[in-house]
Amino acid sequence: MGYRDRIRQHIRRLREEDLPALRDFLRREYRPGAIHGDERHHRWLFDGNPDNNGEGPQYWIYQKDGVIHGQQAGIPFALFVDGQARRASWAINLKVSPAYQMRGVGAVLNDVYVRSNHVTAAINLTDAARSAFLRSGWRSLGTVPKYVRPLSPAGIRAGLPDALQGFAPALYPFLVALEGAWRGYARLRRFRFEPVAAFDSRIDRIWEDVSAVFPVMGRRDHVRLRWRFDEAPDPGRYHRFYLYRGSRLTGYTVLRFGERNGRRVAVVVDLLCPPSQLRILFAFCLREARHAGADDLQTVICPCPKRTGSLLWLGFLQRDSSEYRFMVHEGEEDAATRSLLGDRDNWFVTMADCDLEWMFLREEVRPEQQTGGRESGGQESSGEAATAPPLHAP
Repeated sequence: MGYRDRIRQHIRRLREEDLPALRDFLRREYRPGAIHGDERHHRWLFDGNPDNNGEGPQYWIYQKDGVIHGQQAGIPFALFVDGQARRASWAINLKVSPAYQMRGVGAVLNDVYVRSNHVTAAINLTDAARSAFLRSGWRSLGTVPKYVRPLSPAGIRAGLPDALQGFAPALYPFLVALEGAWRGYARLRRFRFEPVAAFDSRIDRIWEDVSAVFPVMGRRDHVRLRWRFDEAPDPGRYHRFYLYRGSRLTGYTVLRFGERNGRRVAVVVDLLCPPSQLRILFAFCLREARHAGADDLQTVICPCPKRTGSLLWLGFLQRDSSEYRFMVHEGEEDAATRSLLGDRDNWFVTMADCDLEWMFLREEVRPEQQTGGRESGGQESSGEAATAPPLHAP
């Protein structure tokens, strides 16, 4: 028996009876308050995912003598490539205890996980994880772009280098006028933007109309959006809006409000609409963000620019996104599919995919909780929950 086979003997899917051992592992390897130990989040994300397909959560553990020393999790989803569905998964939370690092445990955990899906993707990889993934047949797609649109003088100053700080007062009225021009254009085209308390089955019509337009995109129908937002822990944090043209529902978006780097921010978590309406939808998002008193509207998104056009026309700035490395493992897909998957500009990815939202807009943690613990590494979420009850067996 080879070395990797001996490691594989200790890897299996997480079971209900493993939860006490998992609780101990998470307490050892993550700082207090980390979202990984929030039971509500765990139950929702892994047990409640509608794409589990009856196989249970995509959560593998490396366990010896009853003690967990490593994990690899995934968020399964239906990936549509040129209109055809593939079983896919977002790789998250690869973690190995320090005593078992550099022994191949992480590589075997990831290999077992990857073999369970047709296509596997990951965002936010460390340098070490990226190198290991490349050796294992993954392909680098670059990074997922980050866009920032200043909404206040403070937001403008934060986006300018020191030498240009004096131009902030002059830029502010220009950006306000630009927003007004886009909203005027939207009114002429009979668009309107209305808040909703929860998603309803009309979303399926949007998905049917738009899904074939984007070459590579995860399914966004009513079942998935209801799970992702309406059934999530603390669903009130999400602000949902429908986009109409006349009486016809044509799109939606989800916003969150919070603080980032000391500034009030609005974040576009998710959206879907026909490509020609993307900038109109963002113009309405700017209005809502301004009404909420945000300094910036921010998002991390692959908007499939070949179909949607550039957000720069709305005054967005593309900022450094080197932390959002994007990689994909195409498995045994044919050459045509691999070609589509291998071009980042074919993908439609928002912060609702993978764990981008929790990485980007961290939850507040009480000061007394911020002690000890090792930082996570490699395709890891680093979000934190305000109240994170420890994972336990019911």
